[in-house]
Amino acid sequence: MKTFQTRIDWWVWLVAALPTAIITVEAIVLGIWWLLFIALLSFFVVMLAIGRISYSIGKEMLTVHDSFTTRRYPIDSIESLQKVSGFLSQPAASTKRIEVKFKDLERPLIFNTLQVSPKDRDLFISELVQINPAIKVL
Repeated sequence: MKTFQTRIDWWVWLVAALPTAIITVEAIVLGIWWLLFIALLSFFVVMLAIGRISYSIGKEMLTVHDSFTTRRYPIDSIESLQKVSGFLSQPAASTKRIEVKFKDLERPLIFNTLQVSPKDRDLFISELVQINPAIKVL
């Protein structure tokens, strides 16, 4: 089984760190220690959730570890792979993504697609195509 960590763009860190920094400064200046604790705890939980996103390719299944959940998709149901960029709410912490299009899923996704953001997109694609040569790379 090959596991790929998610690519994390710089702006994800900024979106999480900036509000935390502002709240932390305000909490220290005003002496509201419980607010400081909540701000730092919230930042830790968000970073933990983002850091846990990964994708595993087994012999038959693509497994998506999305923060605190795990979903499995049969590799033989993958119709196509395409490099895309975007901000859709998906298990991806980067705008450099791969759109995975499925056919005949029991629990269909919206439009039968999933976007993932592995650190090495080319290796991720080649691993899936090696298992299922019928996958179209667009």
